Amino acid sequence: MRVARLLDANEVFVEPLTDAAARATGMLCGAAGTSDAVDASVVIVARRYKATVISSDRADLVRLDPALPVVDL
Repeated sequence: MRVARLLDANEVFVEPLTDAAARATGMLCGAAGTSDAVDASVVIVARRYKATVISSDRADLVRLDPALPVVDL
């Protein structure tokens, strides 16, 4: 599925990256010893909503949060 089509779906909400979320992302990257702010921001949002993440990047996400529920794409 193309990303643009997915983002246009009514069921999809794009979470804004607030200052607080950006800071939490940076702290998570530092704690995990990684610099992938995109993966870290996904983890922060998933935690907030108690959501399962669908991804082809399980290893990087689980490195940031071993308890994160991830479904392989």
